[in-house]
Amino acid sequence: MGILIHVKSETGTPANEIDSLIVKTPGVLGGRPRIRGHRVAVHRIAGWWQLGLSIEEIAEKHSTLGPAEIHAALAYYHLHRAEIDGYLAEERAAFATAASVSTTA
Repeated sequence: MGILIHVKSETGTPANEIDSLIVKTPGVLGGRPRIRGHRVAVHRIAGWWQLGLSIEEIAEKHSTLGPAEIHAALAYYHLHRAEIDGYLAEERAAFATAASVSTTA
């Protein structure tokens, strides 16, 4: 049995199912997928997971997130890997550019 996640707008019904835990809101985090009720992007959770952090360690970084929200973010990542990996690549490139500018200034 698989998990199906639909991205809903912030104005949708209260989050009571896994498919309502991930939202995209224009003007919030650049419209990137995030955990409902938080300014924590799915790509941030996926990035930490890729670095080897456990669900518990990710929860320690964001004490307001519960395990279900973290699992929902990772499920969304696995269903939309190309999209989320693209956001991670953009972020890494921006950090690399900023680091090179600060070392040459």
